[in-house]
Amino acid sequence: MARYSLRLFTVLAATLCAASITAGQLSRCLADSTKTLPPDRHVSVWIQLTEIESLDAIKASVDSSAGFEQRYRSIVARLRSNHATGRQALVANLTQMRNRQLADNVRTHWLVNIVEAEIAAGELEQIGARADVVRVMPVPTVRLIAPTTVGAELGGRAGISNNLAFINADAA
Repeated sequence: MARYSLRLFTVLAATLCAASITAGQLSRCLADSTKTLPPDRHVSVWIQLTEIESLDAIKASVDSSAGFEQRYRSIVARLRSNHATGRQALVANLTQMRNRQLADNVRTHWLVNIVEAEIAAGELEQIGARADVVRVMPVPTVRLIAPTTVGAELGGRAGISNNLAFINADAA
């Protein structure tokens, strides 16, 4: 769950902080990093697709007299449907590319309208030039900070006590 949340946060951050990306094209960092790669080398990318219908338009069309749960379910169903319709052509293209070993590991993320895939570097320009694609960006590398260990016995430090020892939990 934490990994999914971290990935979702990264997707949203990359989508919102896209100042270096031109609409319908490859991000600069992806274009620069793939210049030196062989054309058949696979690169992990996120492909953001154009919205069929804005969220505001979907919200406005939902019956306001319905309860919160019904409105929520209607909006989610409409988003899923719109995003599924919008990505059909791209997923079909990626499936054909997979048959020719030019793409692999195709996954869709309906909530943010992104398709994640590993695509041959030589095919990225073609994907970025599609009318239904807003941007193609590399999948960012996520690095977690290593946890630090705390000493098992805290009793001798300035009045700090281990609460588990204090309630005799270790004896239970």
